[in-house]
Amino acid sequence: MHYSFGTNSFTDYWDSVQRKVAVFLTDPLNEELAVECAGKLWHLCDWYYEEYKNNLPYKQLSDLQGYVGSECPSLRVMRDICNGSKHASLDKTRTPVIRKTQVHQGAFSSGFSRGFDISMLEVELEVELVDGSIVDFDNAVKLSIDYWTGKLSLNK
Repeated sequence: MHYSFGTNSFTDYWDSVQRKVAVFLTDPLNEELAVECAGKLWHLCDWYYEEYKNNLPYKQLSDLQGYVGSECPSLRVMRDICNGSKHASLDKTRTPVIRKTQVHQGAFSSGFSRGFDISMLEVELEVELVDGSIVDFDNAVKLSIDYWTGKLSLNK
């Protein structure tokens, strides 16, 4: 069965994720792209499980999700953003890791030359975790895509 307009396999979905991440990384202040990346990165679990479930040691999707979340904490951030943006809360998430997301308006010193890409000095998307620590969202995206790239290269 096909349910997603031309994305019919894990490979198709993986290609789509990589394209979306590449676009986001060229525009890392775009909140809409950030939410789309989070959803795509987290939903890789679903596509991976569905395609390879007969060869995986996981009895159900949630087992795989728990495993990848423990191996790559950035994917738990993606999960929470994905679920929070879909359901308007994290009430149904058993162990949320994020407290909130925000656009951080950083300080800018006029001492920097115009040669700097000052947009990155002024603003960034950040995630506050329940433990009070702050995660730069674009870095979490990079860690998540690196995790999946490594996982997939191991399975070839």
